Amino acid sequence: MMTARLTATDAQPCALERSRPATQVPAGISREVLLARVGPRRYHDARMNPPEPRIEYELLQDAALATFIVSETVISPTFGDDDKHVRIEGRFGPEGDDEDGEPGSDVEHYAFGLIFALGVLSFADARPRGVSGIDYRDDDDWTVGDMLRRLRFERGELHFYADYVRGRCLKTTVVVRKDGTFLLDTVNRGESATRWIAKLQGKKILSVVAEPAGP
Repeated sequence: MMTARLTATDAQPCALERSRPATQVPAGISREVLLARVGPRRYHDARMNPPEPRIEYELLQDAALATFIVSETVISPTFGDDDKHVRIEGRFGPEGDDEDGEPGSDVEHYAFGLIFALGVLSFADARPRGVSGIDYRDDDDWTVGDMLRRLRFERGELHFYADYVRGRCLKTTVVVRKDGTFLLDTVNRGESATRWIAKLQGKKILSVVAEPAGP
């Protein structure tokens, strides 16, 4: 017989930070917090002397520095009840900020970073579905080119949508609006989107740990 217990653990970094020098951590945020929030690997150009951060790392810095709140989370079953549709609405700015203020500055600074970081987390969690496994590689990384190929400016909003990318089923939509609000929408990804947001907010995540039954 197996029992399960819930343990509270800090958001674990992806294995993406291996070559990241401490000198590249942005002012005002500790290296540990930055790595726990996003943490992708190989985002430095080793050909430079000294190595310089690639644009991917700079976008992750922006995401780690961004402050935002979640205003609404809706989780509903997909057709046939075989998976879930998650829709998360939020806005840039700390809790208690006046929503009638001027969020434009936050959007200008952090919109691309938020979209890229959510792409990193979605891609890292994504797995093949059906025949898409033929293109899947376990050691693959999300890049800024992957984001830009799927990014559009429509009706005064930034729209990002990723369906299948190199064998992985992402089914992830991100919309960032000029008023400082944003939408994260996923289909057939379980409740993963809620964990991505928690990671970026630096929150602790509950995980289920199986324990063997006693003798």
